[in-house]
Formats: sequence, C-alpha cells, structure tokens
Amino acid sequence: MPPSGFSQKAINGLLVFVKASYEHTLLQYGSQIKHKSESIFLTETVGFLEQIVQGTIEKTPLSVSNEAVRGMTTFVTSCYEDLIKEIYVGKDKYERSVIEGKAIQKEINQIADYLSKFTI
Repeated sequence: MPPSGFSQKAINGLLVFVKASYEHTLLQYGSQIKHKSESIFLTETVGFLEQIVQGTIEKTPLSVSNEAVRGMTTFVTSCYEDLIKEIYVGKDKYERSVIEGKAIQKEINQIADYLSKFTI
C-alpha cells in the first residue's frame, strides 16, 4: 500500500509533468532533427534537464535537502535515460516497438493513454 500522499492527483501530476517535459523536448528536437539522431539529442538533453531541475529547486523559497534535489533530478532524468535505452534496444519493457525518430512522440502518446486509465 502506497503512502497516503501518493494520491491519484499526486501521481497524475508527476505524469503530467513528465509528459509536458517530453512535449517541450519534442519541440526542441524538431528544430534539430536534421543535425542529430533522437537518441543523441535525448542523451544531451539529460544533462541539461539535470541542471534545470537542480537550479529550479534550489531557487525555490522552500528549504529542501540535497537528497530531495537529487530525488527529483533522478525522477526526471531516469525517464529520459530509460527512453534512450529503449531506442537502442528497439523495444520497451512491454515488447512494444521503439523507433528512432519517433520515440519521444510514442512516450507522449503512452503517457496520455496511461493517464486516461491510471487509478490507484
């Protein structure tokens, strides 16, 4: 049983955050599609995301520990790292096809589908 703070609303919020992050990344990738493969672009994006998340959290008026900052950074970057691995393997953990150049959009679609069905 998850902690009481893991409500449907809280988990959906995290999923919406990841979906929005992928949507922004897809826009950025679209402007560079002629110059880089999707997997290389995502690999470079992980480092950028790490800096953005850390910088954003550190600038909040809340007093959070380094562990909290690392936790949120890990949450955000691990989604991208998993997608990069899926591109190289050519499939996800459910054996669905993952195609270079279409992986980010696949994630966006799957998150939207998951959000419409997900319940705690």
